[in-house]
Order: sequence, then C-alpha cells, then structure tokens
Amino acid sequence: MKIAIIGAGNGGTKLLNFFMNNESSEVIQIIDQNFDSPGIKTAKENHIQCSTDINDVNEKVDLIVEATGSSFVAEKLFELYGHSKKIISSELAAIIMGVIDEQVQNTNKLSEQLEIIQNTSTSLEDQMNNLNDFSSSLNNISKKLVISSNEYKKYIEQTDTTIKAVNKITQQIKILGLNANIEAARAGEHGRGFAVVATEVQKLSNITSDFAMEISKLLESMGVENTKISDEIESLGKVTIKQTETSEALTHVVETLKSELIV
Repeated sequence: MKIAIIGAGNGGTKLLNFFMNNESSEVIQIIDQNFDSPGIKTAKENHIQCSTDINDVNEKVDLIVEATGSSFVAEKLFELYGHSKKIISSELAAIIMGVIDEQVQNTNKLSEQLEIIQNTSTSLEDQMNNLNDFSSSLNNISKKLVISSNEYKKYIEQTDTTIKAVNKITQQIKILGLNANIEAARAGEHGRGFAVVATEVQKLSNITSDFAMEISKLLESMGVENTKISDEIESLGKVTIKQTETSEALTHVVETLKSELIV
C-alpha cells in the first residue's frame, strides 16, 4: 500500500518512521507547508517525495493520512480525494500515534533490558573464565600433590627397608654379644674384661633395636597419614573435574544466550 502523509510535524514524523519500518506499506509522499519540519527532513534523507501543497498528492497514493489536526485540511482532503482514495482522519491518526508511542516505549524498555542481559552475560562469562582458570590451576596443584605424595610414599618405603636392615644387623650383634659373654665365662678371670665389652654391646644392640622399633612405628603412622592425604587429593581432583565440567556448561549457556541476543 502506497501512503501519503499530510503534516510533517512530530506526529507526522512518528507516522513516517512507523510506516517506513512496516514492510506491507510504503510512504511515497509527505506534504507540509514548512519545508524545515522534521518529517520533511526525514523524508528527504530517505528519498521520499516532498511537497507543500495538498493539491499535489501523487496519483499512485492509495492511502492518505491526515496528521495536521486541522479541520480545514481534513475537509479539503475529503473534497479532493474522498471519492478516489482512502483517508485516515487526524483522530484516527492520533490513536495510531499513541500506539506508536507505546510501541516505541516498549521497544526502548526491551532494548534496555537486553542491554542489561548482555552486560550481565558478559560479566558472567568473565567470571566463568576466571573460574575455569582457577579450576585449571587447582587441577595442576592437585596433580603436583599426587606426585609429591607418591614420592613421599617411596621415601617411607625406602626408610622402612633401611630400618628392617638395621633390625637384622642389631639381632646379629645381639647374638654376637651373647656368644661373647658365653666365651668370656668359659675363659674365667681372663675373660672378665671381654665380658664387660660384650655386655655393653648387647645393651647398645637393645637400645638400637628399641629406636628402630620406634622409627618403624613412626613410619607406619606416616604411611597412614600419607594414605589419608592421597585420598583427600583424589577427592579434590574429582571436585575440580566436576567444577570444570559445570563451569564449561555454564560458559556454553552464556555463549548461547549472547549469540541469541545478538541475533
């Protein structure tokens, strides 16, 4: 439908913008005595025919919209074109302009809300990226802790092996000390000094054995604690993986939301 708008003031300009955004209609002419009016300027920018005389309505026009509010202009339009073209009165045009104003307000509000959502999405995406970086760092720390825990376990096992070797040597020394005492007793008076040394060797062997036993118990306790630490590290790794998966899912949701908003 080809339209001519009579009146290029604020109301006529609103109608012009409305119809220009409507694919089913085409404004081909706008008429106003003031060529400096906003509607005339908009029409010129969009290569729409402009005129100052209502007698010059284009023959191709199907619908005339009277937007001046002047009864004289309305009567003149009906007199000239009432028999050949459809005419919308200023009253009906005012209703249309009211609807347009409401639509513009709603559009502006929607744009503001979309901008807020866009900004929120961007902020949320930044937070998700930070969370991903943190999860990645936490995961790396967890892996390093696992390596350290395994090395610690090896040291405990090596130390335990050494303690077992010390215990074995201690038992052999104890046997040697016992045999030395027996031989000293057989030697009688001549073996008395040797018996004293043998006794001290046995005492030293017992002390060494006690120390080795204490160290062995300590290593056992350390092994238990290391196992607990390993279990906690494993739990931490699982939590980190779950956190990363959740973060990636949220990031995907945010990216989808942003792409839909852009569209």
